[in-house]
Amino acid sequence: MHQILSWYIPWWIPIDNFFQRIPVARRIVPAVVPCWNYSGMLPVSPEQIEIWAILDTFDALTPAYDSPQSAESVQSWFEEAELSAIEVTAGGNGIIANARKV
Repeated sequence: MHQILSWYIPWWIPIDNFFQRIPVARRIVPAVVPCWNYSGMLPVSPEQIEIWAILDTFDALTPAYDSPQSAESVQSWFEEAELSAIEVTAGGNGIIANARKV
């Protein structure tokens, strides 16, 4: 999978950048062609964008250990650990949880 991504991501990023400017395509294309593209989002070089796109896309498509949890599960873990000021919300890349040790 890494070899495939290393081949297609470098030529796909400019195409993806074009589609990001079209509102409808911005939503549809990423669902069809996976590419974690950070162009224009981070102050890094194009080479770094390419490397991150390859690695993050690889991580997303080939997780060896992936055990998604619900916000309710995380909330219950924090309660069982007797933490206080518990805040559990949905985030852009999963669940965001904060608490204080009593």
